[in-house]
Amino acid sequence: MVETGSLLDARSVSFLYVFIGIVVSVLAFAAIAAVFIYRFIARTHTKEWLEAQKNRETKLKDIDYVAKEAGLSQLEKIRLWHICRRYKARNIRFLYRSVDELNDMFKEEYVRMTTKQTRNDEKIAIFFSLRFKLENAHNRKLTASSTRGIKQDQTITFYDRNNSPWQIKVVKVIESGFYVELPEVIDTEGKKPNPLEKVKITFTFPSGQAFNVITRAVRYERFPDSEKEYLLLANSTHIKPVVRRGAKRMNVDEEVTFAAIKNIGSKDKPILEVQQKRYPGTMKDISATGCKIFCALPITKGQMLDIKFNIPGKEMDYEAQGRIVATRVMPDRKTFVLHVQYINIEQFVKNDIYSVIYGYS
Repeated sequence: MVETGSLLDARSVSFLYVFIGIVVSVLAFAAIAAVFIYRFIARTHTKEWLEAQKNRETKLKDIDYVAKEAGLSQLEKIRLWHICRRYKARNIRFLYRSVDELNDMFKEEYVRMTTKQTRNDEKIAIFFSLRFKLENAHNRKLTASSTRGIKQDQTITFYDRNNSPWQIKVVKVIESGFYVELPEVIDTEGKKPNPLEKVKITFTFPSGQAFNVITRAVRYERFPDSEKEYLLLANSTHIKPVVRRGAKRMNVDEEVTFAAIKNIGSKDKPILEVQQKRYPGTMKDISATGCKIFCALPITKGQMLDIKFNIPGKEMDYEAQGRIVATRVMPDRKTFVLHVQYINIEQFVKNDIYSVIYGYS
């Protein structure tokens, strides 16, 4: 009688073959899947495919993507979808990174909202909130690794030895750095940096994204065709983006008047009264949430003001009430800078400010 082995051994061999077959099948399937995935990635990352994606019309899934990236509210998301559909906008995932193209489309929509239908300032407020969030989302993607992006004739902020800011212009750019002309008052007061001393500056991209930089003063020199002395600042990689404020700002140079607001009631039941005497000042920047006023009065933090002002390009008078959140004295010791946060401003005034800041008016 021939011994053929136990039934248990036969089953073990059978299960082993089955297991090996399953493993081989899985590996074969994975290999086939990998080939298809590779081909898909290769096909969808060609220059032609990317260009097609950039130029096709915006779809709802693109709106969802951008809404998540920019932190849009539901109303802002709906407004963006309507705008893209109305103007047959190309893929908003790429379009919102093109500053001029996006601005042209929003400008056309603003004109439509203010001239071709009854003006609705609540809807316009949503429109500008959307515009600001898209701009911030784009700015977050901007990076600057050095100061080599600074251009000739660009205005930068220079901080002297007392950390006082000065608006100065870049007069010449070379491979190793850029030349600036310092105001004479810095020299006379001994606040200009010495050669090889560290210097702090701030510069801004055309989109509005600002960067703080620590650079170094290289040397002072005179150009052959000029008697003026210029400071060479070295290019630097010590650069950090400035955290954006809650609203877009614009530099202005507008005369204003302001009056103190006094509480003639009690602390528990305040009654605010605008005082009759008004004082002159110069508004140096403005946003929909606040402004900066230069004046000759050392008004302390916390004081409320009633401000009457104009906006460049608008032929009407505006008024807003605000609270001083900081006061700073300029290097001449005669001029004071009032940083004002609005506490009472009508929506149409905010919208008009935004329209000028974005160049829609």
